[in-house]
Amino acid sequence: MSMGQMLLVLLGLVLFSTMIISFYSVFINQMQALEFILYRMQGLKIVDFNFQKIEAELISNSKSFATLYDEFANNTSPVDTFYVNQIPYVVYIKSIKSTVTGSPVTGATSYMRIDVKAVCRFASNDSLEIGRESNPISKVFGDIFGPGVN
Repeated sequence: MSMGQMLLVLLGLVLFSTMIISFYSVFINQMQALEFILYRMQGLKIVDFNFQKIEAELISNSKSFATLYDEFANNTSPVDTFYVNQIPYVVYIKSIKSTVTGSPVTGATSYMRIDVKAVCRFASNDSLEIGRESNPISKVFGDIFGPGVN
């Protein structure tokens, strides 16, 4: 084998190994993205579960509108923790007096906006937020049985 042929073989080997490394790098990134999507979907289901729980408490009249408002008003601490496949989802719920469109108001009202945020702690140092403090997942509830919240 001449020197030129040897250089071509070495260049081919370097090109092939670069392609293999980049393929596995892309593959690992895609797997991480898929994992984040699954964590986010589970977090959204947990957020929806909390909305349904609040709605059921209001409709069944097991808790009054004012009681639910007081329970979550100015709440900054975790309300509950759900474990899915040993992965904790910490849930934060906050209630705010609002208009029917969800805009905050002061004084008496018949509507409250519930802001829910879930934090998934999937690794020792990594977490994924579903809803944020500045942009939470919100739903507006109306008091259909009583006078609202003062």
